[in-house]
Order: sequence, then C-alpha cells, then structure tokens
Amino acid sequence: MLKKLLIWTIVFAVSVHLWKHPEFQQYKEYMTDKIWFLAAESTNTKINAKTSMYFEKMQFWMENFTTAEKDLISELSQKPANFHSFISNYCQSKTDYHPVLSKQNLKLACKKALELKSLIERK
Repeated sequence: MLKKLLIWTIVFAVSVHLWKHPEFQQYKEYMTDKIWFLAAESTNTKINAKTSMYFEKMQFWMENFTTAEKDLISELSQKPANFHSFISNYCQSKTDYHPVLSKQNLKLACKKALELKSLIERK
C-alpha cells in the first residue's frame, strides 16, 4: 500500500513539473488545436452537405438569372464559408446592392439563403 502511494506521489510530482514546461505547453496546445480541428472538420462535412442544398433550392427560381448570377449561386453552395459570408454581408446588412446579382434576384437569393440557414441551425 505504501509502495503504491509513493509511486503515485512521484507520478503526480513529475506530471506537475512537466505541466509547467513551455515545451509541454506547446505540445498541449498543438494537440488541443488538432482535436478541435478534427471535431470541426467532421461537423463541417455535415454543414457542407446542407449548404450544397442551396443550389438545388435555387434551381427552380434561377430561370431568369444571368450566367454570372447562376455561377455565383453555384459558388455559394459549394463552400459553407462563402454561403455564410454572403448572408452576413448582403442579407443581414439590409443592403440592396450586390456586384453580380440584380436587386430583385438579390432579394430572392437572400430569402432562400436565410431559409436554408434557419434549417441548418435548427438541426
């Protein structure tokens, strides 16, 4: 019993000593960043699959869009970062200007994007 207590005391003392070293702190930060990245990456694939639904959702409405506008909608649905930045820059800021989309098409694209965003956040 005393032998186990001594071993555990030594293990605890060594771990406390190592915990304070900058090399260990860097390693600990590296490992936690890696774990968070892996967790975010696994979640990102689900979000990416959902944002790809944006193009499918917009296909019916894109009959009167120009080819540049169609390309923009396709690009927005491929990357979640583009999709979310579009929403924050053009849909939530209440601006009626977009360099590619016309005013009417911007309103429609924002309406459908906000609908999909609420679906993504709900799940």
